[in-house]
Amino acid sequence: MNATKCYGVTERGRCEIDGVEYVAYDDGQYRYAVLASDYDDVRDEPRDDTEWRANAYSEWCSRCTSVSRDVTAAVARDLEWDGMHSTDGSSTWVDAAK
Repeated sequence: MNATKCYGVTERGRCEIDGVEYVAYDDGQYRYAVLASDYDDVRDEPRDDTEWRANAYSEWCSRCTSVSRDVTAAVARDLEWDGMHSTDGSSTWVDAAK
């Protein structure tokens, strides 16, 4: 089960950096990059319950491997975006790598 089907987030693109595949997605407020393996196997089953979905999404975010700001910047560059938010817990904006 992937994060789109389980939590309703939107996949925006994929890219590979140094042999590792990343997924860029947005949750309606922020844009993030996560490991494709984390995105594609969330280990939850979707439920039609808004509160459950919000809590499960937050828990999944904390289970995902943090992507460094350098890699986040590279993902944004590869997808031709101006930047995206970090997954280090702060959701800080990271400009795309030049």
